[in-house]
Amino acid sequence: MSSYYTRREAGDDVVFDVVPAPYPTGAGAMKLAQVGSIIIIVLAIPLCFILIGFPLLLIGVFLFFKAKKVAAAHNREAASRHPVSLLITADYLVDEDERHALRNIREFLVGHANSGPSASQWVSFSGGTAGAAQMVGANARLRLEAAQEFVNYEVSIRVDGDSRLRRLVRGLTQQTASALIDDLRRETTNRVG
Repeated sequence: MSSYYTRREAGDDVVFDVVPAPYPTGAGAMKLAQVGSIIIIVLAIPLCFILIGFPLLLIGVFLFFKAKKVAAAHNREAASRHPVSLLITADYLVDEDERHALRNIREFLVGHANSGPSASQWVSFSGGTAGAAQMVGANARLRLEAAQEFVNYEVSIRVDGDSRLRRLVRGLTQQTASALIDDLRRETTNRVG
């Protein structure tokens, strides 16, 4: 699971073909959560006659829809990652959406898509089988988050007179993003002078 790019000449222009890393979705864990919630719902229906089943039924329904919501968000992120070509001409850097004048590019930056606080949190575990299940679930979530963080770097530029960053590529490893901006910076410097 890694990202990469290639540099090729196209006449007087240079093209960087960038392939982002696939997004780890944890699809197996999501399916397990959905199946588990269905099992809770099925087991709770007979218990509704003695009133203890209603809370279990509500918990199962909540878990089912929560797992579907998280799976949909992960699938959207995975679908948004696609190869990008960056073209550097004598005067412009052209990405999928915009054309940036080379003389107006002030800096290339490597950033992390999730620069906010981590979603990980401290979890206290109860003893017994429930505690072991909590530990396994928390451990799986932490491993998935670590895999997602590893492939969530992006390359951006800042242009003259604008403080906003313009993202060129996302879904890279830190090594690929750093190497890409080194090559982009070198190529831009060679053309601007």
